[in-house]
Amino acid sequence: LEQSPQARKTTALIENEFSPRNKQLVEEQKGLQTMEERLAKDAAVMSENERRNLERDIINKRRELKRDEDEFREDLTFRRNEELAKIQTEIINAIQIVARDNNFDLVMSEGVIFASAKVDMTDMVIQYLSDQAAAE
Repeated sequence: LEQSPQARKTTALIENEFSPRNKQLVEEQKGLQTMEERLAKDAAVMSENERRNLERDIINKRRELKRDEDEFREDLTFRRNEELAKIQTEIINAIQIVARDNNFDLVMSEGVIFASAKVDMTDMVIQYLSDQAAAE
């Protein structure tokens, strides 16, 4: 699956799609870190009220950042699974075509303890998928 051009294309597409949100999260983390550093450095010279406000802001920022990170992970996982389902359908179709064209009687994806190279059709399927990707 990972070796197919379709999977590589999808990975790049998803990375491109989620890159701006990831950068935003990194910026939020930096902002939180700056606030924490300010509190650590200036707490002794801050007024009680100012320190409490900064601590509250840090807690709120942490909570918001965690919520954003969780949402990002959920969205990314959902999107990956969505695209993976599409690719798996393409691969199953490719396996069926290659198996039929090469007169395979049985194709197993798991549970095989030993198989000789002459019955391993992985390279043929990858080549078929590569040809399909090149044709698009």
